[in-house]
Amino acid sequence: MIKRPGKKLAEGIENVLYICPHCESVNTLESKGNVISCNHCNTEGYMDEYGLINGFKFTNPIEWDQWQRDKKEVLYNAVIDTSGKLSKISFENDLEELIGEVNIHYEKGILTLSGAKNLNMLIKDMYNPVITLRRDFSFTYNDVYYYIKLDAFGASLLRLVQDKY
Repeated sequence: MIKRPGKKLAEGIENVLYICPHCESVNTLESKGNVISCNHCNTEGYMDEYGLINGFKFTNPIEWDQWQRDKKEVLYNAVIDTSGKLSKISFENDLEELIGEVNIHYEKGILTLSGAKNLNMLIKDMYNPVITLRRDFSFTYNDVYYYIKLDAFGASLLRLVQDKY
C-alpha cells in the first residue's frame, strides 16, 4: 500500500457515489476535505491516506459503486432536483447555442426541465447519455442533442438515463 497524504482526499466523491449504504437515500452524500457524510442519516466517515474509506459499510469506491448499481429500484423511485446551464449542440454546423439556466427535476421515469426551456422527457426516450468532467450531462432527445452543465448529481442522472428502467 502506498500513502497518498492530503487534506482533500474525499472531495468530489459524491460525483460518483450517490446512494448512502446505511440509509439508502439518494444524493445525500457530501464531502469536505477528507470527510464524507450523509446529510440524511448523519453517517460520517473519512478517506485515509491509503485511499480507503473508514466509517461506511464499504472501504473503497469500487465496491460501493457495484453495490449502488444493484439499487435500481431505489434510484428509480428517488426524486432528484438540481439545476444547470442548458445548451443545444448542432453537429451539422459545429455550433453550441446557449439556451440558459434550467431547473431539473426527476421523478418516476420523467426528467423535467423548466426555466429557459421547458421539457418533459421520458427517460426511455433519451439517447446517447454521457457525463464528462463529472457534471457535464449530454443526451439526445427528439433528434436534438442537449448539453447541460449541471450544478450537481450527474452520476445519478446518468445512471437513470443509461439503465432506462
